[in-house]
Amino acid sequence: MEVKTGILEQVDGSAVWTQNITKVICSVSGPMEVKPRDEIPDKATLELVVRPVSGLSKILIQDRISSVLSSIILRHLHPRSLIQLVVQVLEPGEPSFYTCRELATAINSAVVALVDAAVPLQGVAIATSLVITTDGEYVFDPDLDLLNSNDVKSNHVIGYEMANGHAERLLICESNGSFTEEQLFEALNKASDQCEGLYKNLRSVIGESIQQKFIWKQ
Repeated sequence: MEVKTGILEQVDGSAVWTQNITKVICSVSGPMEVKPRDEIPDKATLELVVRPVSGLSKILIQDRISSVLSSIILRHLHPRSLIQLVVQVLEPGEPSFYTCRELATAINSAVVALVDAAVPLQGVAIATSLVITTDGEYVFDPDLDLLNSNDVKSNHVIGYEMANGHAERLLICESNGSFTEEQLFEALNKASDQCEGLYKNLRSVIGESIQQKFIWKQ
């Protein structure tokens, strides 16, 4: 993984997250003034734009990202304001009939951009993508060759809120394909460890520049 922050001007925060061949950039503006028709009396309005994904994929990605972010942003601290995020997929890294890599990377990019913008968060969300193969193998960050093959039985995006360095609260479990209940629970357990590893790497990659804006939970 590679993470960079503060890469865009004229926005309050930005981040690009590269996960192997998938690359997503996100910008954050706000909290700022909101149009009267869009304001919410007791919390900030969250506006999310996803590019250049279109059709059902765009709706799915927007909905899932919005759900995750709404779970961690302390929107009540900025009532009658707007927090605007623009997520752009630079390199999907997967066939058009998949969204697992894009969704996981988009969530991570958006969270880091929010941190860069100093938007109040109750915690940090980390997501990962994986597939279960016909041989019962669990593969994280599946590459193009695997995704284009007939060896994938199911694909999953799993994300947790991190606390004390551990995956504490499940925020997203988006699954498609054929799998058993036992396989799903195993995927959740393995993804928990994977997210903890990503979180540890994120803290070391970002370093002091981001820690000055956000107090990381130890």
